[in-house]
Amino acid sequence: MLKHRVISSIVFNGKTITRGHNFKNNRPVGSLIQQVKIYNLREIDELIIYNIDGTILPKKHLDNISKSCFMPLAIGGGIRKIEDIEFLLEHGADKVILNTICANNTSFLKEAVKCFGSQAITVGVDYKIHNADIVHYIENGNIATGKKIQDWCKEIEGFGAGEIIITNIDRDGKQLGYNIDDTVILAEGINIPVVISGGAGKFDDFSNALNTKKIDAVCASSFYLFNQHKPSDVKEHLQKLNIPVRLSYTL
Repeated sequence: MLKHRVISSIVFNGKTITRGHNFKNNRPVGSLIQQVKIYNLREIDELIIYNIDGTILPKKHLDNISKSCFMPLAIGGGIRKIEDIEFLLEHGADKVILNTICANNTSFLKEAVKCFGSQAITVGVDYKIHNADIVHYIENGNIATGKKIQDWCKEIEGFGAGEIIITNIDRDGKQLGYNIDDTVILAEGINIPVVISGGAGKFDDFSNALNTKKIDAVCASSFYLFNQHKPSDVKEHLQKLNIPVRLSYTL
């Protein structure tokens, strides 16, 4: 039986990890390397690092991360050319997350898949709700693309991406619960894994998302950073509800 992944994300501004709301007002909250080490001990299935300073993570950070990170690692932010993907994969990333670059240039997504394979390419889809419409945004939530977002999700799969991360910007950092209903709408008809992100605030948010059968993995950040909760606690909750997850121990 396919086991669901419990994922955490870190937002990094080039100097420190940050916390924000709605992709805005990011304030420093700690050390990148220290947080990587903490997650490495806490049963996380995969770690995502978003670099929001407009560049790709430099080699010095990647080298330090690779010494401390023994879980699958996905990195996004600042990717503008194929060589950027190659650099990140060569220095510790297992996959990269594309967003603005491939929304503006679908040929880039096709070329990335051709060069590195679907398993190495994830696409982020960020959205806000306007008058009950699901509106696609890029550039860290600053620019609405005008794309029909359901069609865009299907195109991403058609171009060969291995996974989609769907994030509700309106709930980012607020811990008010995932927007499950709209994520399910966007996941309809998609056969590649879908990760939900943005808003997890209680244990039931994770189980409710996975029980839809349309969502394959759950991602959270503030839920772990600003509570006493650990990824292993989420897994125990899911296991008790007979939702299959990866455990390194027996409950």
